[in-house]
Amino acid sequence: MDQRKRVLIIQKSLPHYRIPFFEGLRTQLKDQNIELQLAYGKGSQFDQAKKDQSDLAWAIPYDNSVFHFLGKEFYWQPLKQLVKSFDLIIVEQANRLLFNYWLMGNRVLNNYQLAYWGHGLSKNRGVGKFSKFFKQQLLQQVDWWFAYTEGVKNFLLQEGLSSEKITVVDNAIDTKQFITDLQGLDSDYLEALQKQYGIGKGLKAIYCGGIYAEKKPKMLLEAVIKIRSSISDFEMMVIGAGDEAYIWKEAAEKHDFIHYLGAAFGKKKAAFFKMADVFLNPGLVGLAVLDSFAAECPMITQPYEFHSPEFSYLKHGINGWVGSAQTEDYSNEVIQVLQDASLLNQLKAGCRAASTQFTIENMIENFALGISLAINR
Repeated sequence: MDQRKRVLIIQKSLPHYRIPFFEGLRTQLKDQNIELQLAYGKGSQFDQAKKDQSDLAWAIPYDNSVFHFLGKEFYWQPLKQLVKSFDLIIVEQANRLLFNYWLMGNRVLNNYQLAYWGHGLSKNRGVGKFSKFFKQQLLQQVDWWFAYTEGVKNFLLQEGLSSEKITVVDNAIDTKQFITDLQGLDSDYLEALQKQYGIGKGLKAIYCGGIYAEKKPKMLLEAVIKIRSSISDFEMMVIGAGDEAYIWKEAAEKHDFIHYLGAAFGKKKAAFFKMADVFLNPGLVGLAVLDSFAAECPMITQPYEFHSPEFSYLKHGINGWVGSAQTEDYSNEVIQVLQDASLLNQLKAGCRAASTQFTIENMIENFALGISLAINR
């Protein structure tokens, strides 16, 4: 008789950056005689606009049913029959995922444990007080917690959860290939790419990520123009896609020092980071901070109430910079960092150190340990 424990992770969508994590976690759990299954849905229009959705051969795809109510988008995940054969089910912590409530109400009847994987409390723009209150009431309606960061765990402890039921995963992405790509670049390839895109040899900044309101593209554009007025050879490279990408497309048409490069991956993405001196991201900071560390390209951001938990990885003056919330002051601080070689080198060294701490290998190890503890308690 098969004595393996079975774990199901349910994801509303499957961004490509999560593939190495799920592959690695599946392998590690198999060595512990635990079977991992993943069920993932088709992303929303917002998700698809970022052009980062993916598929996984061994996982189970499904179609989300989407409902709109009071201007909000809600999802029903049609997985009732699937979940009955698992010992532990791990879901995203989100009010809009209606299937989570069904899972909460049926976990005793169907004899499975339920775990949240999430941020703790919503920091997204547009989330109302009632939504935050409701989310807070659900914090203890699960059997285990996979907290993104130590900061999330501290929040959960303040809310009365037991530390014995919380696993800090140190949320990360796989940067090994990115680092390999960076190390494998040669001057001929870099020069050819610079020539192809009309990129000069002066000081340069990069932005890489989704382009939407929380990332503050309009504010960053204002800052970039201000920086250029003080540093005559400064140039800005923008990688990414999203519903506000038009801001950078139009800016690139007007200004020859702005280069909108669209979505870029692999060797090309590494090359653009190699050219850059700093990573400008005044808006929401999330997993992109790990690209900053891997490329030794310090991120310069701002205080912002909607930062993701990974913002806690960035240490001001050590591996990055948290500038002023005012556009002009922020611009001046970017100029200061760019023109202070000693400070810039100090931040790059901090990035190098941080890149060895927040790795996908550590995340897989942490997650697998949490699953083992949760499923065997």
